[in-house]
Amino acid sequence: MIKKNKRRFSNYYELQEYIVKKVYVAARKLTDLNKGFICKLLASKKDRRASFFIDIGALPEEKKQDFLQRANEICAGRIYALNNVFETGDKVDWAKDYRSGFVWEKGQYFRKYVQVDLDNDADVKIPREISRFHFGLLLGIAYRYTQDEKYYQRFRTLILDWIEENPFMHSINWGCTQDIAIRAVNWIWALHLFQYPIKKDTTFYKKIIHSLYQHGVHVYYRPEKQMFNNHNHYLGDLAGQIYLGLLFSKTKAGKAWLGWGTKELFREMRTQILPSGSSYERSTNYHRLVADLCFSSVIQLHKAGYEIPQDIWYRLEKMLEFIMYYLKPNGFPPVIGDQDDARLHPFSVASNLEYRELLAMGAVVFNRSDFKAAAGFYPVDGIMLLGGGSLESFHNIEVNPISLRSKAFPDAGFYIIRQDKDYMFINNSGQSKYPELGQGTHTHSDLLSFELFMEDKSFIVDPGSYIYSADPNARTLFRSTKMHNTVVIDGKDQSELSREYLWGFSRNAIPKTLNWIDNDEMVLFEGEHSGYMRLKSPAIHKRRIEYNKKSREWLITDFLIGKNQHQVEIYFHFDADIPLKYENGVLSTTCETGNNIELHFQAEAEYRGEIYESWVSKAYSKKEKALAFKLILNAQLPLKIETKISKSSG
Repeated sequence: MIKKNKRRFSNYYELQEYIVKKVYVAARKLTDLNKGFICKLLASKKDRRASFFIDIGALPEEKKQDFLQRANEICAGRIYALNNVFETGDKVDWAKDYRSGFVWEKGQYFRKYVQVDLDNDADVKIPREISRFHFGLLLGIAYRYTQDEKYYQRFRTLILDWIEENPFMHSINWGCTQDIAIRAVNWIWALHLFQYPIKKDTTFYKKIIHSLYQHGVHVYYRPEKQMFNNHNHYLGDLAGQIYLGLLFSKTKAGKAWLGWGTKELFREMRTQILPSGSSYERSTNYHRLVADLCFSSVIQLHKAGYEIPQDIWYRLEKMLEFIMYYLKPNGFPPVIGDQDDARLHPFSVASNLEYRELLAMGAVVFNRSDFKAAAGFYPVDGIMLLGGGSLESFHNIEVNPISLRSKAFPDAGFYIIRQDKDYMFINNSGQSKYPELGQGTHTHSDLLSFELFMEDKSFIVDPGSYIYSADPNARTLFRSTKMHNTVVIDGKDQSELSREYLWGFSRNAIPKTLNWIDNDEMVLFEGEHSGYMRLKSPAIHKRRIEYNKKSREWLITDFLIGKNQHQVEIYFHFDADIPLKYENGVLSTTCETGNNIELHFQAEAEYRGEIYESWVSKAYSKKEKALAFKLILNAQLPLKIETKISKSSG
């Protein structure tokens, strides 16, 4: 077939699309042919989903009210998604972006939709996120707490309405395979949470299982597999294949889904996870999602009796270890690179910046006392994934006081300096999976930027990513170099950004780490990048950061190597609610409570400082006003600028 039609295809992606369209008709027939068999299978008294079943009798009583409150809101027509509470009423409009009001036309073949239209303010992530059915877990847990049928009836109504409004492969919610896979995983978990009323409701049972089979067909035949770099989307597809494969493990199709999903998951973990444990996409938020996808899939395979290779356990442990190191002393992560707050199955009612539940579960799986100490609590997620007995296992892990040391993750380009409650995350990461490839990931134009936490609060922060396609101008701004704590030369970004290209950018800035030293007296990082070599008068930015362990002072030295006159700006973005004062060449924070810091500057040329209003985003679609500072110099290169940061003496 491929040889016969080779002239009509100009590239691999056109060929892939041709094959997918041909498979579509066969896929529809496949689901119709199997409908009777599936219904017969489900009428059997034997529980064919035992690999997922857990005893949920150990749900913590102290969390009950949190779950009931959120579940009652869902019953009242309010759904929480992407950090917003949407007033949906009794009937959800599954094709609507509830932020902008835009509604996609219903009933079209999924390939006919324009998923991202930069000419309007619609955000396709909103209907997709709502259709992931994370709220189904909250309804199911509320039912398990109370046995109140209203939670089941609300879930049932929403599922049947979704199936009716989103025919197989014919709605905006069939456009992204990862979302389809995540929805399937959440439906499967909800089936178990509601297993008692569902056993009596065979009509509904057959409806949801038939739709899940259709989900499996779509995910299997249209995975988001790339020619070169696969990413978190493909891992999400594989997690869905594994869950659906286990669910339909007695069918020929289910066995195929499970076999392929397992094989590919192990392969992707061996290629997407760098040796130090970081996801190659080099975003702290997406690393958390990747860890979620891999952890849940591996645990389900292990519980079902499948062999997990030792190197896969090792990579999973290293992923959690990376999270432990990059969490700040307050337990929350820096926001490096893109952030859309994605989760596979968020059982807990928790902050979008709460990553410690993974460490708590990792403590049980790997018997790691440092994971337990870093987590500090055991989440509902652990009881769900690892079973009620895991709580006792967690409590039985002996914890010795730990003090995390500084840690280099050179393959990712991340360097973490820490001592007690002093912490700095330095970002000198690359853009792509391999240095020779230019494809972008979820990185920003932010080399040699950093976050700083001292004593009791985050002072200097990465402003985040805020939004994606709903506001291309804001998307471009938040990815820009001036929105990070680094140097801008002649007003240019390190790498060329484009409003039309929201994920990725021209590969101008190549990072290079020159030195990393950690001894009893100090920690030293030194790196550079080539982003400004494209200027008419080329320049290199080299940054040296030294932390004095005794005095607890930071000395940042920026070297601008080149010739001729340039405008140089050094940016410092402060967390929301951090007031600033700039007097006599000294920048000070003036918080009324807790500690403050001072920044002293010294340069080989005349400079001026400016405090201005900017933004910080700690959650997708949310931003808050914050202050920033820039040091401005018009000077001849080469040039050296020093910034000393210390705890305020006053």
